[in-house]
Amino acid sequence: MASRWKKDALRLIHLPSCTVYKNWPTSNTPFGRISAVAIAPTSDMLAVANEQGKIRLWEIHG
Repeated sequence: MASRWKKDALRLIHLPSCTVYKNWPTSNTPFGRISAVAIAPTSDMLAVANEQGKIRLWEIHG
């Protein structure tokens, strides 16, 4: 879940267990105001775009 209205607001949820990941993102993760979120079809990359036109990529380890 992400919020476009609140700065640095993103939470990842493990849907089968309805558990929110508490170890990421941290308070130092620089998102800005999020405009888009995408997960690669292979589920190994997360892309987060913000209103400033920046895209940040994270590798997902399962």
